[in-house]
Amino acid sequence: MIRRCFLTRAVLFALVVALPACGSKINKTNANMVNVGMTEQEVFDLLGPANETTEFNMPDLGALTGGNTSATPGGPAGARHSVWREDKKVIMITFVNGKVIAKQASGL
Repeated sequence: MIRRCFLTRAVLFALVVALPACGSKINKTNANMVNVGMTEQEVFDLLGPANETTEFNMPDLGALTGGNTSATPGGPAGARHSVWREDKKVIMITFVNGKVIAKQASGL
């Protein structure tokens, strides 16, 4: 009887520990773990593949003011806007030269 009770508790414990891992990666905890400066790979490791990604060129604002603040000297910086979406939960992250520069989340 004691052995059966122990086995039942062990199985319940395993389920309690394992079930959260099966849940969505699109959640407030993971969104809060994304920080400016993280690499794209670090974000993808945390959130999984994005539902959609749009590539665009950031203007070289430094050239407009007489300087050069672009991470790509003499030209625009490569940028991506990636979106992770599940039902009403959305995490949007902007990367420039492979690093997070901005994030936004809603519905979490």
